Amino acid sequence: MTRLVSVRYRCSECDATHVRPEYIDDEEPEKTREGTCYAAHPARDAGFEGCGEEVELEAIAWREDRADEWDAIGADEQLVSDGGQTADESLLRVISDRDPAEMSHHDLYYEWHEVVEATYRSITDADVERTLTDRREELWNEMTSRVDAEAPECPECGAQSWGQTRGEPKICRSCDYHLGIDDDALGEAINDYWNAVQSPGVQPPEGGEADD
Repeated sequence: MTRLVSVRYRCSECDATHVRPEYIDDEEPEKTREGTCYAAHPARDAGFEGCGEEVELEAIAWREDRADEWDAIGADEQLVSDGGQTADESLLRVISDRDPAEMSHHDLYYEWHEVVEATYRSITDADVERTLTDRREELWNEMTSRVDAEAPECPECGAQSWGQTRGEPKICRSCDYHLGIDDDALGEAINDYWNAVQSPGVQPPEGGEADD
């Protein structure tokens, strides 16, 4: 039976990843397909990188519902590193044992950014994904507590909690409202809020800051 699923692809040229919907008839999506490696929209901060070229895309994970965990494609076992860890477990090295309340803003920001980058990888271990997500939320909550700024309200439910997966639109974490082409002003307001939390009136260390 044909069904709609989400597939995470990796570009064979620039190694960027993105998610796109696919209709499939088989048990899981095809391992490769020809397509465009999505590049960030030039007028918006889409929060991800891509070369925009027509390339061979490698399907690395998929899921049938947003609430489902990602299933790896073409991998029965995870690769184990020289240190005896799986590829997923090695991602936990970005997490420190420091109390966020005792960290400087710069330390908070850079660990948060590293954790965000780790969550964008193709993770099939649910415990690793949960640990990274929990730390990401813990760091972000501490960062938001230090600034005098409020996130814009969702036009559907009034909540002020927003998220974005690379390659996908911003969404309300409360009601799953997806920003569309008529929500440019709201999208900019969310970006302004995120920027205020990430850089609360201070100059980051030399080396610059990365976008979420």
